[in-house]
Amino acid sequence: MNLVFSPKDASLYPMVLSYFSSSPEVLAKSRQELLSVMKHIDEKDLLPPIQVVQALSRSNVASIGLIKDYIGKKIEYERKELKQNDELIESYRHETEKRRKEIEELKTSARIFQVQKCSGCHGTLDLPAVHFLCRHSYHQRCLGDNEKECPQCAIKHRMIAEIRRTQEANSDRHDLFFDQLDHEEDGFEVIADYFSKNTMAFAKLID
Repeated sequence: MNLVFSPKDASLYPMVLSYFSSSPEVLAKSRQELLSVMKHIDEKDLLPPIQVVQALSRSNVASIGLIKDYIGKKIEYERKELKQNDELIESYRHETEKRRKEIEELKTSARIFQVQKCSGCHGTLDLPAVHFLCRHSYHQRCLGDNEKECPQCAIKHRMIAEIRRTQEANSDRHDLFFDQLDHEEDGFEVIADYFSKNTMAFAKLID
């Protein structure tokens, strides 16, 4: 079976996966092709993991071992993302500590704001203006009703909060997943449930 790999043909891949796992004979003859297609789907991000698992599980021919390898790679990718998020949080912690020291300095000495451009519209800063301790300054009209928080820094703060919520929700799920996979009779149902409730949570960091 010849395939022309192209992201434009993403709708074709569920059928291709189902075909390669349609019978023991087809799977035995086309196992390498199936692995190549799965790798291509993963590299090009053509299908969500749950759709790959569902396509392979329709005939109950594909082994749990095959799916488990695929899941393992996805989990490893998630762990790398978590590590990157940890590093990001650590950098923000350093930044927070720096800001705390600046606040302490402000208690004993005055700070002179010499910003000449608005951090919002980048136009020349004139009065009335609002200055934040993070050294961002805005025209009052550019802030509207939101004068309590720097718009630029607020994005970082929300990102940190989302990362922390995601980490707390997923910190123990990987080990529980493999334990459940080893003990449940319907392994494909366990896999589908995992991806529908766990992996998709990471999409919130991108949105």
